[in-house]
Amino acid sequence: MSANILIVDDSKAALFMFEKIIQLSGIDLTAIRKAGNGFEALKILETFSECNLILTDLNMPKMDGIQLLKSLKARPSTREIPVIVITTEGRDSFLQQAMEAGASASIQKPSRPEEIKAIILKTLGVNEDENKIIEAFESDF
Repeated sequence: MSANILIVDDSKAALFMFEKIIQLSGIDLTAIRKAGNGFEALKILETFSECNLILTDLNMPKMDGIQLLKSLKARPSTREIPVIVITTEGRDSFLQQAMEAGASASIQKPSRPEEIKAIILKTLGVNEDENKIIEAFESDF
């Protein structure tokens, strides 16, 4: 399966890091798009109709991850896209709120690249053994 992934985070460093982890992981990719907040993500999704997965930070200005999740799940064109929330928030109640809003999985910052890859593959429904592994993946991070 070739994936189209949207990464949403207000930190340019986090966007770059997640993009690199995905690229180096060996996940079969068609395209990666990036947005700085929920509003930008919704705008991108107007033309990025083949999106297979969204990774979103929860704490962002203008439209946070919870608001984005609610908007995505309210729209027929985006309600089926799996969403992985990314957060430094450790409170169970906050993550519970994200899962109730429609998140498929969560990634706690900081995480090791191998953990991020495993969560992405599981959410996409790809068996890790079937996925191409790049030797440089572990040594680059």
